[in-house]
Amino acid sequence: MGLYIDQGNYSFAQAVRDEIYVDKSALIGYLNRMLCTRRKFVCVTRPRRFGKSLAAQMLCAYYDRSCDSRPLFEQLAIAKDETFETHLNKYPVISFDVHEERSRVSDGMAFVPWLQNRILCELAEKWPDCMTDCTTVPEALAKINAKTGIQFVVSLDEWHSIYRMDEGNVKAQEAWIEFLRALFKGQGADRYIALAYMTGVLPIRNYASESPLSNFYEYNIFDTLPLEKCYGFTLDEVESLCTKYGMDFDEMKRWYDGYVFEVNPLIQGKRLTQYIPICNPNSVVRSVLSGTFECYWNDTGSLDPVRRYVQMDIEGTKNAIVQMLSGGMAKFRHVPFNNTFNDSLTYDSVMTFLTHLGYINYNKSTQEGKIPNEEIRVAIYDIVKASRWNDVIRAIDASEKFIDSLVHGDEAAVAGILDKIHCELASILTFNNENTLACVVMYACYTARKDYFVFRELPSGVGFVDIALVPLPDRGLPAVLVELKWNKDADTAIKQIHDRKYPSAFESYQGDIVLVGVNYDKNSTDKMHTCKIERVVKV
Repeated sequence: MGLYIDQGNYSFAQAVRDEIYVDKSALIGYLNRMLCTRRKFVCVTRPRRFGKSLAAQMLCAYYDRSCDSRPLFEQLAIAKDETFETHLNKYPVISFDVHEERSRVSDGMAFVPWLQNRILCELAEKWPDCMTDCTTVPEALAKINAKTGIQFVVSLDEWHSIYRMDEGNVKAQEAWIEFLRALFKGQGADRYIALAYMTGVLPIRNYASESPLSNFYEYNIFDTLPLEKCYGFTLDEVESLCTKYGMDFDEMKRWYDGYVFEVNPLIQGKRLTQYIPICNPNSVVRSVLSGTFECYWNDTGSLDPVRRYVQMDIEGTKNAIVQMLSGGMAKFRHVPFNNTFNDSLTYDSVMTFLTHLGYINYNKSTQEGKIPNEEIRVAIYDIVKASRWNDVIRAIDASEKFIDSLVHGDEAAVAGILDKIHCELASILTFNNENTLACVVMYACYTARKDYFVFRELPSGVGFVDIALVPLPDRGLPAVLVELKWNKDADTAIKQIHDRKYPSAFESYQGDIVLVGVNYDKNSTDKMHTCKIERVVKV
């Protein structure tokens, strides 16, 4: 058992024995069908803590010829796959975590020679007769294959780490990409590679102008089919965990759901668009084990690159983040991201970068992004505070008083807080715009999310209520329905709530309902909002 070659199955065995293990072995079936084909070069990119490393450990345990992994897999889904026996423990596996290995070397330029030397030493121990005059790993693998016919499975976890750890060191980055090019695309690679599997956070397509790794098939956060269910937890899996451990399923979804992958599978000769909701697995597991709902995102990796991009406010990035924090959508194009962190950046490239990192969920059909869940909303708010966006921070902080004023029927306080928030955000939002009023009120509802489900354009009665706050279970709070008017008056808004029977959608709700009418007059010289509040008391 080596440090890089044939490491055995101990790491995956620990995961299977853990208190919480969710079976993702279906991934093996997909990859078995790619083995020794033109599709055998695979790169999977997902946000951090989405199960990439565990998947790599699982694959190594399955393919590794130095161990018997049948007891680990015979109760998992892959055991029912027709390819299970064909490839179980049949290959020498070369695997390592790039971040971990790079951290062992102080100089980025020394990393590739250091790594090659360590792997070559192990290859020489296992195949001494094949290693004459070999100076590189690709050369050694080609000679071993030529003499023995052996093919290798190669697994690299967190392959992109060099671009973060050696940011600014272009020569170190180029040395690393040249090593990968020689390993996976050099002479003989098609023969000695049975499967190449890389994981990371960022995609690989445009790391260099000549596309040295263009033979890889990428499955990133924008293009997930057919691996969309192999990383992250499906809602069925999360519901099962919540039932077993007595957790609130709706609250779990509110905190950690929201990554909706759009796929277009071929079903009976037709392409049908499907939407697959996926939850952050690391956060779900930690929430289940601790019994609490918290933001676990910020303690799983460095936020420095994200803070830097947000602080730059490139071409309206700040405006987009404000829109999304207030529950809205931000329009942008998904563009190839160059990943060098030094190229000229655009609004679209920054938003694409944030999507790859998991801060935004992107709808390919509408080309719009939104904050996926409460955990990410908290994480982005921390970034906003670190970016010293004082106007946005003051607007968010006013939200606490706003919700209290709504619930207690303080019309003057509600109007005054909306005045303040509207003025605070005037520099980054179009001031006299009907959508801006909704954005302002949604922003004012920011802190409501700890006690309410917050909906915009909720079907209710005859039409749609503009904003609805539905209390979370056991909060003992009233529901809130808000109707917005532009250049009219708050009484008209309240009248529309009654005329269109918006409260009728809440007939089965046992608590009180607060009806709120808000008007903003764009011709007002002091930009004053007006507010009318009524309370429907359930007997």
